Amino acid sequence: MKKRFFSAFLAICMMLTILPMTAMAADPAEEVDSVFEMQDFNLVPDSNGNYNVGWHYLDGFDTDTITALEVGLKDPNGELIVKYTASGDQLTYQRQNGYINDSKQSSAPFIKNYNEIEDEDWSVVWGEDDIHAKWNVSSAYVTVTVGNQTYTLENENCAHQHSFTKEEVTEAALKTAATNESAASYYKTCPDCGAVSYNEEDVWTNWPYLLDITAPQKLYVGEDDTTTAIRLHARNGESQTVTHARIEVDVTGPEDAKPQFIAKDAQSGTKWNILDYGYFGPEAGFEVTSSYDITTQLEKVSFDKPGTYTITLKLVDKENNDKVLAMETASVEVGYRFAFEVTAPTSMRVNEENTTTSVRLYAVEGNDKAYSNARINIEVEKPDGSNPQFIAKDEATGTEWNVLDYGYFGPEGGFPVSADYDITTNFAKVSFDQTGTYTVTLKLVDRNNGDAVLAETTNTIQVTRRSSGGSGHADTRYDVDVKDAANGTVKASSTGASEGATVTLTVTADEGYTLDKLTVTDKNDKEVKLTNKGDGKYTFTMPASDVTVEASFIEGSTLPFTDVSVNDWFYDAVRYMYENGCMNGLTDTTFGPDATTTRGMIVTMLYRHENEPTVAGENPFADVKDTQYYADAINWAAENDIVTGYDETTFGPDDTITREQMATILYRYAAYKGYDTTQGGMAVREFADYEEISDWSMTAVTWAVNAELLNGRTNNNLDPQGNATRAEVATILTRFCENFVK
Repeated sequence: MKKRFFSAFLAICMMLTILPMTAMAADPAEEVDSVFEMQDFNLVPDSNGNYNVGWHYLDGFDTDTITALEVGLKDPNGELIVKYTASGDQLTYQRQNGYINDSKQSSAPFIKNYNEIEDEDWSVVWGEDDIHAKWNVSSAYVTVTVGNQTYTLENENCAHQHSFTKEEVTEAALKTAATNESAASYYKTCPDCGAVSYNEEDVWTNWPYLLDITAPQKLYVGEDDTTTAIRLHARNGESQTVTHARIEVDVTGPEDAKPQFIAKDAQSGTKWNILDYGYFGPEAGFEVTSSYDITTQLEKVSFDKPGTYTITLKLVDKENNDKVLAMETASVEVGYRFAFEVTAPTSMRVNEENTTTSVRLYAVEGNDKAYSNARINIEVEKPDGSNPQFIAKDEATGTEWNVLDYGYFGPEGGFPVSADYDITTNFAKVSFDQTGTYTVTLKLVDRNNGDAVLAETTNTIQVTRRSSGGSGHADTRYDVDVKDAANGTVKASSTGASEGATVTLTVTADEGYTLDKLTVTDKNDKEVKLTNKGDGKYTFTMPASDVTVEASFIEGSTLPFTDVSVNDWFYDAVRYMYENGCMNGLTDTTFGPDATTTRGMIVTMLYRHENEPTVAGENPFADVKDTQYYADAINWAAENDIVTGYDETTFGPDDTITREQMATILYRYAAYKGYDTTQGGMAVREFADYEEISDWSMTAVTWAVNAELLNGRTNNNLDPQGNATRAEVATILTRFCENFVK
């Protein structure tokens, strides 16, 4: 049952504490002292409903004398839900693989949907079907047999809301402390039932006072929040009197941001931004005692720029070198209610006319507010004397005008935008009459509220002039010649571009047809590398010559798989992986887009891409057999820090790979290859389940999202711990190959 060591419980089972219980011999005549103690069993399962049962053999006990083991779960009526048993060769296997070891620790994670009956280390016996299906776990037991002596311990689940005694923690822990009165650091004992718990994230500190921040986790730019409050209270009557305490406030966020934390004097009505002073209350401080408990309601909190803001509060003793008496932090995500998506070239040449520029305005996920008079303002920072043209056209009347002459487009008084607004506006023509850098800023403003900004974006266009002769000039402009094709169209983002500029091609096949071939060639007929961005879009980097774009379309699919249609979102990716020999079908005629992929398969794909280099070191993982197809691949990946396994001896090669695991492996592989892994940003925070990303994968997932390798699923969820389907694997690897592989 190697799957049991892949449970999230195993990663922490060595840290979880011991629950001493009284031993019960199976036969009273044979009752002796216990040879082990129970540990690690609590009321809350993991996110998949799985439990972990742990135990610890006592010092002096020789584990080689064990002749049988039994571990099980029971429901509230004492009925068996499931049990694991081991004897003979199974115990030998456990000893050889370190499951029974010198550290005396042992555990058995119970997987709710595990159906295997026999394995190398355990046999599995299920209780009655209806009991198993309910999975209502109330207690766990462990039985250790030594010859003719049997020792059994049973641990009932503790349902108390634990209150723990105070313990001092490190300075590093203080900086990330949640000061949660139900939480604990290190080992804590519940005085109600004797249960012992460990919490790695929330810590109990030795501060005499507690600060609590009540604030929204998400706000919109320019909107006032009136719910933010700060509570300062003594801890359980233990706090000493401090005559000159002061609450210091610090808020970090985007550059040049000017957040407002407005306090109000109840007597005089005076208001002020406490961030202008860095504290609130008297400058010299105020008195706090063991009975102190006061909540301060802020008059208003608002933010002027989108981004992440971190609020840090400290209660300090001004007469004792600002000794910290309490500390609390909170984060607020600030964004706009609407967003722009601009499709425009990044470079053009003088007097070139671009007809593909468009502006999409849409409501962001979660917006619930409409505006009756919104307007899109446009500003262009431009070279002196230039007269750029952003020509809009009224399709009904045919009237054209330069929106820069007005500074906005749409009615002067604004137009209504609903809570689900999503409209794209195409410019009839964009052109520039001088070389230089043009910075275009779009703002959606509320005309009824002093032009408060509801969305903002900035784009830069570099305008150059074709040189009259020679080569190597920075301002040389080259033509993009798109040839007509039958049964489909190709549109370039620009008819010309300078060397190094990115050109986007949008491919649209006629109904019933699919793209067969798309090529870009330079003046010497040398093919230019294309990157498939998905959704029919391809990009290439402009060489120092004119280029020719040609496409051909064929009727139906070019793939042999009956379960992959030309209309599927993953069609291009499956085709790329299949034609490049990276992925085959499950059968000759089926690809299995919704099937899953294992960890061993992913590592093997990367290993084969490296032409299967020789592996020098020994395989570190006990569950990776030398005879398996993935053995050399996993050994190579471990040797080069591309994979680390669940622990030092367990890799889980046959486990289905999750989306965050795949992102992590690709991130480490990219670092191994020397590719750029600096793509960071806030995009990952826009997903509703952002907090479900595991800490160990956060950097890699952030990189994968911002590098456009990993997209969300439905309902704005990233689903980081969900299994990656073969269609998703094909898509992610295709993007990786086209965007990174050199």
